[in-house]
Amino acid sequence: MKTKLTYKILSLLGFATAATGCEIGKVMYGSPVIVPEPPMYGCPYAEYVANIDVTDKENPPSAGIRVGQIVTYNTKDQTITDTLIMGATNYNGRFTLQGGDTSLPTLELIIEDVDGEENGGEFAPADTTIVFNREDYVGGGDGNWNLGKYVKDVKIELEKK
Repeated sequence: MKTKLTYKILSLLGFATAATGCEIGKVMYGSPVIVPEPPMYGCPYAEYVANIDVTDKENPPSAGIRVGQIVTYNTKDQTITDTLIMGATNYNGRFTLQGGDTSLPTLELIIEDVDGEENGGEFAPADTTIVFNREDYVGGGDGNWNLGKYVKDVKIELEKK
């Protein structure tokens, strides 16, 4: 009762309040706002994990190797390519990249030695593409929109400069 009275007073003062679903209490200026119910459908999505092991021919594993993801943005006027730095390998030469997407992703990675001789030598940069597919499925999902979890183990061998 109090809530309805508050809404009526606010509307007399020129404020409109949306009071349905998750919009309760959202005050808008001007005429009354009709807020539709949230859609009852969604978009399929999947979780993914890429376990990346970085080694070199002589001294596996390689620690402190930077892992970056190459991303491309399309704007109205141009296409921009950039590298997102994701992290570095641990003392075992391992880096885990995980996330979720509306489809099974293709990840373009660049692997770079940024510490020079410090962790076993200087290595040339390497790039790799990780493609997730149905063979990488490990389970999960709800039979509806959650497509489950996909795991891929990737080995990358660096060459010395």
